[in-house]
Amino acid sequence: MKWPNTIQGIQLPNRVRGGAALAVFASVGVFVAFCPDELGRWMIQHLGYYFTFAGVALIGVCLYRINPFHRLRAIRLSQWLACLAALLLGSWLLFIHGEFGNKIAMDDYILASSARNFHESKQYVVTDQVQMYESRYEPVATHVDKRPWLFPFLVSVVHDVIGFRPGNTFLVNAFFGVAFLLLVYLLGNFLAGTKAGFLAVLLWVSLPLLAQNATGGGMEMLNLFWLHLVFLCSCWYLRCPCRSREGLLSITAVLLAYARYESVLFLIPVLIVIIVGWVREKRCFLSWGSILSVAILLGALLQLKSYVGSEDGWELTRGATQAFALAYLPGNLLHALAYFYSFDDTLANSLFLSLLGVLCLIGFLVLFRSQWSRLWRTEALGAVFIVFAPFIVLNLLFLLCFHAARLDSPFVSRYALPFHALLVFSILYVWRHLGEHWPRVAFWKLAYFVLAAFLLGFTLPMNAKAVFTERNFAIREQLWLEDLSRGKIRKDSLVIDAFQIPWAYRDWFCLSPGSARSLSYYLVDMVKTGEVSGIHYVERLYLKNGNWVPDRPDDTLGPGFELELMAERSFRPFMLTRVYRVVNIGEK
Repeated sequence: MKWPNTIQGIQLPNRVRGGAALAVFASVGVFVAFCPDELGRWMIQHLGYYFTFAGVALIGVCLYRINPFHRLRAIRLSQWLACLAALLLGSWLLFIHGEFGNKIAMDDYILASSARNFHESKQYVVTDQVQMYESRYEPVATHVDKRPWLFPFLVSVVHDVIGFRPGNTFLVNAFFGVAFLLLVYLLGNFLAGTKAGFLAVLLWVSLPLLAQNATGGGMEMLNLFWLHLVFLCSCWYLRCPCRSREGLLSITAVLLAYARYESVLFLIPVLIVIIVGWVREKRCFLSWGSILSVAILLGALLQLKSYVGSEDGWELTRGATQAFALAYLPGNLLHALAYFYSFDDTLANSLFLSLLGVLCLIGFLVLFRSQWSRLWRTEALGAVFIVFAPFIVLNLLFLLCFHAARLDSPFVSRYALPFHALLVFSILYVWRHLGEHWPRVAFWKLAYFVLAAFLLGFTLPMNAKAVFTERNFAIREQLWLEDLSRGKIRKDSLVIDAFQIPWAYRDWFCLSPGSARSLSYYLVDMVKTGEVSGIHYVERLYLKNGNWVPDRPDDTLGPGFELELMAERSFRPFMLTRVYRVVNIGEK
């Protein structure tokens, strides 16, 4: 059969490239469809590191082939200074009141543990329990996590370069926070010059949620950065479609799927952008970078199938029967509106950005009918926005179908970050339109003035109060336990706690209460032989009918353990955390 040269006037790749693409696409699809879950999980654990390593390496190869940095010499000094000023101002506003530390328990501890295992063993596992072997703590119980692993991978690279330190997690997020502001400035500059770049940076730093994630230990900051990196690569590609830029866009989009679960959805608009470039150039590039990107996507697809696609992979809240359902959407949509338009200082929203963003989004839709040709045909960023905007909305709606996606909960608000990209672009576009049609009116200066007042009157005081950090009882409890372990608990002790991962991450021998009950006879021998110097127990209680009762009955030790109270502290109303010393273990 003769290989066709063109289809609908579009030149096709040669037989070798086309055949390789078909073989890779078919092989990945068939393997994902028929791969047993056990094999998929084994591949995620042992090959996950190398999937992401190959992706990052491929980005380097594509950048080398494109060599976009040679154009930096053509940039004027005034443009460099404007970019630097925007970056310094945005970074100062972002971090001036920031408190670096974990923000979400147990997500942040799980990601940190995954990064450490990437660093030490190149395996994607979370350490549940460690034990001393020959003067070194070794993992004795691990599990493969359901979370995407691009963030743990990048943290592990920092561990490799400068040595393992728990603070490296926050260093990585701070770096991507600054890098994100640079991307935002560049995208705004593409649309309407320096003034739009400055406004884009200020709009984003007016959102306290951004500072909360830029100083935390979660993966949301990286996901937001990588999404905007995909926007930028899409603009580069549409400005001058070619094989190298297509390959760069493809692998960048594939690595976005390794940043958060739902980010795999953005592979669809990226595919549309690539096809648009083919149509404009009358040529199907199908670069080797794009073909290899599909192979690298295999790890993310296996994880979606093995973990995210299974109901067993999610911790359902009380009353929930399934993780995702359309029935959750109406209620969660009301919670989303409560977040975006809240006056409550416990929520890290930007009322200015929400109100002006929605008004400008409506204005953009009104103007779209007369301006679509300019946006689609002559402006790369405009075409990218048209393609991606529906999927940004769809991304939010998909998240709102999650049973626990109540955005007005401080622990869930981070899911709203990508949607703010839609609001910021709408503001920039409408402001450019106003400035072009009424040049005598200082619309840009007006925006700067109002935004500066909002930053000084709301955002900076909100960041300074750090309400979310102060009311984050789970993280405050972990910090208290960590501080207590430094002064009152010997390092060679055994800790009994329902939450083992933070202890294992800090190299403490820890058992769950259920394991301690079943191994009570063994614990006695451990103390007698000096294998552990002592045993300590962490108990969590809540107030019921005037009495303190266990938060979870399965986490109690039972009557066979004689306890002596060491310390207790309450981190939220009607809840109490106690730390005991186990002084004797008798008959059950």
